[in-house]
Amino acid sequence: MSFIEKSYEKHSLHNCDNLPDFMVSNKLSPNDSHVRELKNITPLIKQFKEAKWLTVGDGRYGCDAYLLNTLGASSITATDINTYTLEIAKEKGFIKQYSCENVEKMSFIDNEFDFTVCKHTYHHFPRPAIAFYEMLRVSSKGIVFVEPIEESVKLFDRLKYFIKSVLRNDKNYLYEVSGNFVYRLSIREIEKMMTALDYDLIAFKKYNSFFFPGFPSCFKILNKPFFIAGILIQNILCHLKLMSWGTGIIICIKEDKDNSISHNLKHNGYKVIKLTKNPYSN
Repeated sequence: MSFIEKSYEKHSLHNCDNLPDFMVSNKLSPNDSHVRELKNITPLIKQFKEAKWLTVGDGRYGCDAYLLNTLGASSITATDINTYTLEIAKEKGFIKQYSCENVEKMSFIDNEFDFTVCKHTYHHFPRPAIAFYEMLRVSSKGIVFVEPIEESVKLFDRLKYFIKSVLRNDKNYLYEVSGNFVYRLSIREIEKMMTALDYDLIAFKKYNSFFFPGFPSCFKILNKPFFIAGILIQNILCHLKLMSWGTGIIICIKEDKDNSISHNLKHNGYKVIKLTKNPYSN
């Protein structure tokens, strides 16, 4: 068995062995940390009311698909390499449809969906670039990433990594217990990959989160002073350019002829980069 096969098998087993109860008990609330992240996609959901959405690596009871639906998306297909929890989620009515998929080679036809959402999943892939192009293939409009991002190392970054390793008892912050190397997204690299394909734009927001094992439920702490303080301190250090931002929402748009998408995203706090068009493409 190759390393790639071992990696996907390990992730499949890890997801089944480490299941949260928030979807089974249906206790999601507007203050949930997942909602906090996915609310940033609301501008696209409102602009494209009839869009078809795909979620990848959504093996925790289709949580991403479920939340997209609560935010107004009408047609969502949840996917993962292991559909055990997706079957349960459909039986309980949390999601309407799902599919067993390896994101490196999906069974869908070209442009079958409008948008693909990849939330906290890309950094688990053993070959993320292949997954990126496959998500572009099945998406007519683009991809939405919610992922750890990579920036130049700042003064307090190493202190942050040290604190995280102590709080989480990590052996190595470059890897996760599921066995994957934490592949952080580079906004500049995504920009170059999209430009090489002669697509129109990328847009992004940067933010920080705060989590470590030990809370009774990491999804019920957003109003806790400890959580708020952790976010606030990180944000201040980032604005002072003393620490790198931890997470980013990066939206990759294939085509925006009338600039309606870029205007919408700018209006909602995104920084938009219009990509250089290839003068030799025609």
